[in-house]
Amino acid sequence: MSRGPAAHGFDATSRGLAHLLRIATLVRVLWCLPILLLTSNAWALTVTGVELSLDGALLTSEDLDGLVNAARCTCEEKVDATYTFSGLGSGGAVVIMAGTRCIDSDERLDDSCTELWSDRVQNVSSFESLTFSMKELAGGSCSGTEATRSLFVLVDTNDEDRWQVLHETAFSIDTEAPEAPTGTEVVAGEGLAEVVFEAPDDAPTTTQYQVLCDASGEAVFTSPEDAVFDSAADRCEESGPREAFVCAESQQGSASVTVLGLENGTEYTFYVVSVDDAGNPSAIETVGKATPSPEEDLWERYKRSGGIADPGHCFVATAAYGDYDDPTVRWFRVFRDTRLAKSSFGRDVIDTYYATSPPAARRIADDPLFRAAAREVLARVRDFAVATMFAGGAR
Repeated sequence: MSRGPAAHGFDATSRGLAHLLRIATLVRVLWCLPILLLTSNAWALTVTGVELSLDGALLTSEDLDGLVNAARCTCEEKVDATYTFSGLGSGGAVVIMAGTRCIDSDERLDDSCTELWSDRVQNVSSFESLTFSMKELAGGSCSGTEATRSLFVLVDTNDEDRWQVLHETAFSIDTEAPEAPTGTEVVAGEGLAEVVFEAPDDAPTTTQYQVLCDASGEAVFTSPEDAVFDSAADRCEESGPREAFVCAESQQGSASVTVLGLENGTEYTFYVVSVDDAGNPSAIETVGKATPSPEEDLWERYKRSGGIADPGHCFVATAAYGDYDDPTVRWFRVFRDTRLAKSSFGRDVIDTYYATSPPAARRIADDPLFRAAAREVLARVRDFAVATMFAGGAR
């Protein structure tokens, strides 16, 4: 049965009405879209990049671990921050804060955080270059603390005091000074001094120790060893250890430091500090004063005290290290003259050593394997001597 012209006309009319309905719906959506954008910008503003730099150098994730230490905080060193924004919205507020958790359970801003920067969303540029002080990042206080905090970018798109996190950059703070060494002593030799100390109980194995020294309040060396501590005294004229006064650094695990290059006849004052991973130095521990003297003077003191051995080299040590002026050889001479020579037993040891050591020294000098073995043995003897050298606080 064929359909008449009227039926065909009805179908065409229905299709036309349906098409008009779809157009009307689209117009309504387009008409409401600006209103939706104005009332909800949650998707609009985004952070697409963050660069942090210190003294012109970009900071890596490793640098951010331990970013704020005591010296940087006290001296309010600056961190430069460049934020890259996209999808800039047309309403609401944006803020950058430092803290541990800057939005509470009601999506309100947490008062424990420090506000660093804020603006209206419509005023935000694609690139915002900002500067934050280390003290601000630490929450306004540089008192000893260890914590992990973050830089939060937060947005309130509808001005309803309901905030959400756009971006988070974590960093850590360590402004707590380590404990100072104890049990310090110093003995001077020819052109050198030996400083010993006791590491604080439970000190991390990564703790380092440096010896500082001065002569009449002035730095000793024109090119001192690099300081492993971050010096507030140098950064902002605060009190504390200065890099120019570093005289020597302890080897890993060693509680004895030899300071070389000193002038005989000059009195030096020695200090020692602990340094943690963040570069924080401990309080300065004053070791004491010592005056290096020529070896001949020390030997004469030994002879006057009753020693009967003929003067001469530390035969075995010299043969093992190949140099009469090697620091280890010189240290053994200090031990000989400042410890052994002061007791009858020690003088007997010296007499026996000089009587029996030359043949062994010749064998060691002629054989590389014997030299290596002798250095190993002497290193252990030296460790033992250091432990006994200052036993009971004796000088």
